[in-house]
Amino acid sequence: MVDLTGFIKKGNINSKIFLGMSIEEVISLLDKDYERIGNMQSGYIQVAELRIGYFGTKVDEIALMYFDTDIEHLVVGEYGSCSISKKTQIHELVQVLNYNGVEWKSYKETDLDYFYIRAHNGVTSIFDLDSGMLNRISITG
Repeated sequence: MVDLTGFIKKGNINSKIFLGMSIEEVISLLDKDYERIGNMQSGYIQVAELRIGYFGTKVDEIALMYFDTDIEHLVVGEYGSCSISKKTQIHELVQVLNYNGVEWKSYKETDLDYFYIRAHNGVTSIFDLDSGMLNRISITG
């Protein structure tokens, strides 16, 4: 189970998977039920909604993919709890960030199909503007 609050605040998965670690270390932490897409030099490891991208031997992306799943993550904070899923709306995620004391800003990319919210630590939430749904929460580096 992924600690979404920890990921949003710290940019790592359960204080075990983080940017820059070796992809072999990640594989040793995972259940045997993962899919590797790509090759030994670049690609990603997919476990349910968790996608871990790598280039060379190092992790360069950690993402929770919502657009193609029915997964929900419970976020518990000082002001209560809520579920984050692909149906989460922009204002709901902003409330989660605010309630957890996470500084954030929205920004415009050249791709006008998505809306981006980036936390101070680089964790980015991406919403599809056609559907209004949460696409992913990720960090790259």
